[in-house]
Amino acid sequence: MAPDINSMLSLVGGGVGHSPLFSFLRLHHDSIVAKAAGDRMNWEKLCQWFAQAGLTNVHGEIPTKDCARKTWYRVRKTISAATKKLAAVDNSKRVALEAQRVEALENKKALESDREALKIAMLKADEGVQERRLAASRERSQSVLFPDMAAPQTAPHSDTHNTPNMSAPPSVTIGQVATHFTMKKQAPRYGDDRNTPLPAPYVGPRPEGMPANLPLEALMPLSATGRRPDGNIDFEQMPGLPRRSFYETDREWALDCMPMLEAIPHASRTNVIKAMISWMQMKLGNGYRSK
Repeated sequence: MAPDINSMLSLVGGGVGHSPLFSFLRLHHDSIVAKAAGDRMNWEKLCQWFAQAGLTNVHGEIPTKDCARKTWYRVRKTISAATKKLAAVDNSKRVALEAQRVEALENKKALESDREALKIAMLKADEGVQERRLAASRERSQSVLFPDMAAPQTAPHSDTHNTPNMSAPPSVTIGQVATHFTMKKQAPRYGDDRNTPLPAPYVGPRPEGMPANLPLEALMPLSATGRRPDGNIDFEQMPGLPRRSFYETDREWALDCMPMLEAIPHASRTNVIKAMISWMQMKLGNGYRSK
């Protein structure tokens, strides 16, 4: 049977060096101070009561008025020192908690600033890509309203005067409601990850198979090496694919990676891509089905 800690705690304190009178006064310090309310103590009558109660000094003698007064002084001094020590400990705890709160707030602001800067960089990159695409489409098209239409092929000059076959503008479905989705956001970063800088932004078009609700900031830049410092392959930071640090769980990350990996034609899949697909399938388990 394990020993009872409560029986041990009842013996803590009151060791050799303190008289029964000292122990009694210390035990009832708060009640005595409250009752006295600042008045002087009647040590003559109190010593008579101490004698009847068997409260002696350290030598086992009935305390005198001077002895009782000095004992009470030592009791108050001891309790005052203990109270100050506890207050100092509580204050240090409050200071430490406040420092942790300030650090957490600063880290949160820094993360929000990083997100905003990355978002602005990605928007600028997207704008540049879209502008170049639109300019190229307009150069190839005769229609400003439908710039994605290819310019019609004109028939060679002949003696016939038939009108070239012009393609009709794309049909529009009236009342068709656009699909709504919420873009995913960077998962919170904890511990040492908070101080790890985010990778450079991905610049380029959205890759094939990329989920519609996944922002470009989740992708590793095409300049990434895909390797760890020791030279081994790093599936968590592959160029052009979602980085693991954007997600909270491996499964969320794998579910976004798989459609992009599967969109790569079989003939173009390198051994690294094949190995990553197998690795992702193991993470997702038998329940995963390719789309």
